[in-house]
Amino acid sequence: MHSKMRCLAVIPCFNDEPHLTDLLPKVKTYLDDVLLIDDGSYIKLPSDLNCHLIRNSTNMGKGYSIKKSFNFAIQNGFTHIITLDADGQHPPEKIPNFLDIDPS
Repeated sequence: MHSKMRCLAVIPCFNDEPHLTDLLPKVKTYLDDVLLIDDGSYIKLPSDLNCHLIRNSTNMGKGYSIKKSFNFAIQNGFTHIITLDADGQHPPEKIPNFLDIDPS
């Protein structure tokens, strides 16, 4: 990974608790910082998963949640974002493929 890169994994979710308990540990294998955007479903996760969590009070949709995550990333000094679907459609094992891309 590029030495100045600070990457945040973003996972928008709605009623995805069963998937997240499997997905989050896999994502954290590759990235320390994970942001869940709970889109109005009030998911409950074990505290040991150690993730950032933002809750939308009502369901606002994936696009709104992604935009909200960009604001979080900028405010917290992240330089890059990788988004993953909460249902596991995007395999976390592919994260290194994105981190190793040479931007030059």
